[in-house]
Amino acid sequence: MLKVLLTLLSLAIFLSAVILNVAVNVNAQQNKNKIEHIVVIIKENHTFDNYFGRFDHGTDADPSLAVYRGQEVNESVIPNLWHLAEEYVLCDHMYTSNPDMSFPNHFYLVAAWTPLNYDPSGDWKYVGYWPNRLTLADLLNAKGLSWRAYSWGKYSYYFPLYATHSRKIVEGHWFPASQFVSDVKKGILANFTWVTDTDKITDHPPHNITKADELTGEEVQAIMNSPFWNTTVIFIVEDDWGGFKDHLNINVPEYHDGIIQKWRRVPCIIVSPFVKKSYIDHRFHEFTGILKFVETVFGLPSINQRDFLSDYFLEAFNESLITLPSPPKFFIQDFWTGKNVTELIANWSGENLTKTVKEVSTTTAAVTSTLTTTETQTISHTLTLTTTKTSTATITQTIPSTTTETITTTAQKVGGISSVAFAATVGVLIAIIIGLLILAYRRRTS
Repeated sequence: MLKVLLTLLSLAIFLSAVILNVAVNVNAQQNKNKIEHIVVIIKENHTFDNYFGRFDHGTDADPSLAVYRGQEVNESVIPNLWHLAEEYVLCDHMYTSNPDMSFPNHFYLVAAWTPLNYDPSGDWKYVGYWPNRLTLADLLNAKGLSWRAYSWGKYSYYFPLYATHSRKIVEGHWFPASQFVSDVKKGILANFTWVTDTDKITDHPPHNITKADELTGEEVQAIMNSPFWNTTVIFIVEDDWGGFKDHLNINVPEYHDGIIQKWRRVPCIIVSPFVKKSYIDHRFHEFTGILKFVETVFGLPSINQRDFLSDYFLEAFNESLITLPSPPKFFIQDFWTGKNVTELIANWSGENLTKTVKEVSTTTAAVTSTLTTTETQTISHTLTLTTTKTSTATITQTIPSTTTETITTTAQKVGGISSVAFAATVGVLIAIIIGLLILAYRRRTS
């Protein structure tokens, strides 16, 4: 009998240790493959061809346009960007959300929207104030996530935030761009961060683009050398075309707003341990796709139709390393008026989703692109939008060619023991059951 009990105890300990080890490894793998930090480095005023026309790695580029201030732009001029593009993901069909200058495109990167009556000078004090316009910062605050904006001195506070609803919360979240590297080295990195050029170092023409490249290299290297690297995704993008030529600037209907515009192609590099290595992303992207990615990773709703329907770079990531969650199920505001779409969304506060919302399938609303080296460039789309007012003066969006269904989303909190403890308990129980079966069998045969 004593031998049986000792065998039973040994078996229980062995199985518990095995299952506990498996559970620990699974948990560690889950924690390792979780995006906790997203950084968007916003540079200044260059097209894709202007920077990567001579990047001979299967990109759709024109080397004759890779010229800046009479000098050929190549690996020796922008070595850091070049190296990152070689090692990680380079998007060669990334377009600005607005065909004009930096000002409206920064708004798209912050709020998936831009004021139509902006002042051409771009100075934030002439921008005006739109208190009804929510931004990504508002969504992050509602979810209890940290965020920071590092920008150059001209605008003091990052101007799209200061000109919108986020004006009341921007203090305490804004810092000079020159401080970003030192903050990361001190162990400070928010869940989400915007970083622009500094007031002295920028690749905005006619500045020295090699110096600007060095700054970007320092910013990325600081993250790579920190504990944040294993949980971070970095987007590096030029905020507008800067007047430089690109052979893939194209004229098409703007796919969310129905406005004919000139799409301006700019480079975008995605740097992360989670992305495919040395990968060229040929899919069509624009700035609101970055917002959609942030919303998807952090479980936020989209701001409006623009980011709700945007692609979010899923194909750039290595599925063996990470699986991105499902994209947002609804958007918060009407693109044109800024009014809240439903009562639920007007009162949205992070996880407290307790009322009925509309879930919109975007399966048939996906934007596809046919981009070739010929002069005729097209982007095919089938999306149209209809805006109607209800009797309660709320705004309802009807999106033809998609399916809609009503769902109820309720905040849920899962309690109980950890998966590791649970696995160990199961292991012990299994061992005991096996031991009892052995004991019963021996008694029967004896």
